[in-house]
Formats: sequence, structure tokens, C-alpha cells
Amino acid sequence: LPEYNLRICQVGALLISYRARFYDSLGKAAAVYHNQFSGGAEEFFLEYKTVSTVTDPFAPVAELTHALLDHLESHYRAELESAQCLTGPHKDDFSVTLSGIDLKSFGSQGQTRTAAISLKLAQRELMGREAGELPVLLLDDVLSELDPGRQDFVLNQISAGQVFITCCEPGRFTKLGKTIEIAHGTVKV
Repeated sequence: LPEYNLRICQVGALLISYRARFYDSLGKAAAVYHNQFSGGAEEFFLEYKTVSTVTDPFAPVAELTHALLDHLESHYRAELESAQCLTGPHKDDFSVTLSGIDLKSFGSQGQTRTAAISLKLAQRELMGREAGELPVLLLDDVLSELDPGRQDFVLNQISAGQVFITCCEPGRFTKLGKTIEIAHGTVKV
């Protein structure tokens, strides 16, 4: 177990360092989309959450490794008793707040959907910058719970690249591209 913990901390420190930078970029890009989406009514903030001993995920990798080792050491007995890895970078997560309110606990369906779309568009933007071309965007029934203004916002954001959208409203996307209608599991020609 000590050798395993050392390795998980070394690799985990690299993951935390990368994730902290990725989530920082993702949060900033998503905040821009969300600000436009909500008409400036809500302030979007994404926070990366890792183990409690890592106070600064932007710290040098050696410091992150040491912080992870401290954390695993404090859970050593519990991990032996349970025969499983209870903590570490594989348990990391992120949270989203809108104007200081935790979205997961107190967000409405519309706020949650708007934030998720903002994150999806931001992720696509970051991946496009990295790869030099936009990735395929898949949106499953994304417009169903949005008001017409927010629907138009989403549709105006996806004017470039290849996009697949599913919806239950025939004829909704005829101006954007090709529409394929499926009824009772059969493609209508």
C-alpha cells in the first residue's frame, strides 16, 4: 500500500495541476456564455474541489504530491479496514454557483440547464482552440425547458462546426441545416 499511495500521489498531483488549470479556463469561458445567456442576471462561478489537504491546486506539483501523501496517510487505517481506496484525485469534483447560490442544492431546472449548456459550449470552445477545429457537438433535447429567448441564444451559438440536436418539435431547425425525422423508430424520408 505505501508504494501504491506514493504512485497515486505522484500521478494525482499531475492530474490536480492539470484539472485546476482546465477548470479555471472552463469556468471563465462558461461565465461568458452564461452571462450572455442570462442577460447578465446571474454571475456564474465554477470551483474545482479536490482533497482537503490541497489548499492551492495551482501549487507546484511537488507540493501537491506532499499534500496528497498527507491526506492518504490520514486515511491509511480506514483504507486498510475497508480494503479500498477511499480518497484521492479520482474522487475530485467541481461545483457551480450562480450569484453565490450553490446550483446543485438550490438551482432551478432552468438554471441547471442553462449552466450545463454554458459549460458544454465553453468546453467545445476550449477543445476547438486546442485542436484547431471545433469538435462535434451533441445536444439531446436541449431546448425543451428553455424560453424562446434562451432557445435562440443556444441556436445562435452553434452556427459553426458539426452539430447534432435532438428535439420533439418537427420543423424547428429547418433554417440551420438538414432535419431527419424519426417516428416509431423509423427514419421518415
